[in-house]
Amino acid sequence: MENSIIKKMGQSLIAENYSIAKEIHNNVFNKNHTINEEEALQYRAVFLTYIGEALAGDELENHLGKVEEWAKGLGNYSYAKNIPLDEVMIDLPIYRNSIYSFLSQRFAEEKMTFADFRSIIDQIDPIIDKVIYAFSQSYVNNHAAEFRKQSDELIELSVPIVPLTKNVAILPLIGTLDTYRAKLLTEKTLESAATLGITHLIIDLSGVHAVDAIVAQNLFQLHDALKLIGVTAIISGLRPELAQTLVSLGISFKNFLVVHSLPQALPLAGLSINLEG
Repeated sequence: MENSIIKKMGQSLIAENYSIAKEIHNNVFNKNHTINEEEALQYRAVFLTYIGEALAGDELENHLGKVEEWAKGLGNYSYAKNIPLDEVMIDLPIYRNSIYSFLSQRFAEEKMTFADFRSIIDQIDPIIDKVIYAFSQSYVNNHAAEFRKQSDELIELSVPIVPLTKNVAILPLIGTLDTYRAKLLTEKTLESAATLGITHLIIDLSGVHAVDAIVAQNLFQLHDALKLIGVTAIISGLRPELAQTLVSLGISFKNFLVVHSLPQALPLAGLSINLEG
């Protein structure tokens, strides 16, 4: 096929980009989506223009960058609009079908052969495949970033160091301490203790239901690390069943300041509770 014919097809695609975009739009547009119709049409028309430019240009590779950026933008846009990934993935083949339908009509008008049609499709397919890959990657990256953000927020909530005075803070722990959470506990607690400049930290375990040997070892490491930065750790609220578990694991807290309850821990940190009205 002569390059002039390929370029002519590309130019036709550019010239008719909006009408093809409308056809695609009518086939895939979901009324439940909070998408501005004109904005969506323009977005589709831009992609069709890039396809046309790739056909009308000299080097396909020179146009793949634009296509990739468009696809990444589509991924960002779809994620921001809460459009499910599978819905957009189902829509993408409609782009291919609409482009092929348009080109087949032009080829019929030009009385060209199937081999000619096959040649031009061989140039379009890599572009659309690039779109599908770049879009998927962008959407998944957005999802992963949001997941990391939510995980970081949960981590902050799971290590809630609360200052009681300038020198004293409390770390109330709730739920199950697994290995991952215990590791984060050590990192976040040391960071917060140093930032606050406290001298005493009460670690209240009354809301903790289960620990294992590795977690207990992390608590030992946290205790020793706090000591190195000048913070005295006080353990309070160790539940009887939890204490039994630790003893059965051969773990001893004899070098720790351990008290039964939070009110008993406060005097050790230089604080007192005024029970009188």
